Amino acid sequence: MTRRATDVVHDVSLDVLEADPYPTYRWLREHQPIAWVPEAGRVFVTTWALCDEAGNNDEVFEPAKDIFNTVYGDPNVISLRGVEHRDMRNALNAPFRPAAVNAYKDTHLRAVAAERIDAIRDRGRAEASSDILEPISQRTVGDVLGFTDVDDEDAVALVQAVRRLPGRLRPQ
Repeated sequence: MTRRATDVVHDVSLDVLEADPYPTYRWLREHQPIAWVPEAGRVFVTTWALCDEAGNNDEVFEPAKDIFNTVYGDPNVISLRGVEHRDMRNALNAPFRPAAVNAYKDTHLRAVAAERIDAIRDRGRAEASSDILEPISQRTVGDVLGFTDVDDEDAVALVQAVRRLPGRLRPQ
């Protein structure tokens, strides 16, 4: 029997996921790869096939917008669908395709990550998303788009501005 992402039969509390999600992820993948997280009002899927269906079936799964608009600005590729999603994604897609990333991941990406870690190491602690992952991704996206001479704060603003351009104006 083929499972579809609409076959929600298991509830998972946000408290369980926030405490230590990995045992739950493992159990879900092995026993029931679809869950409902009532506190988030979201379906949680744990297999590639179900994630693919959720990402491509806009009739059943509308993209989550509020949280992504807050974090990434509005519009953003994650919260769009259909032609708008394709236009935004394709505008900047080429330098971020696997073959392109493979060409610079071991040199540039690792160097940016090492610089970021060195910059915050003396703190003794960091928030993974805002202190490490976001600055690394924003810096590398800015660099890949050609903004290597721009400081980190301006690189963030540039990346966000490019995301907001209409598809026909974005770099090809």
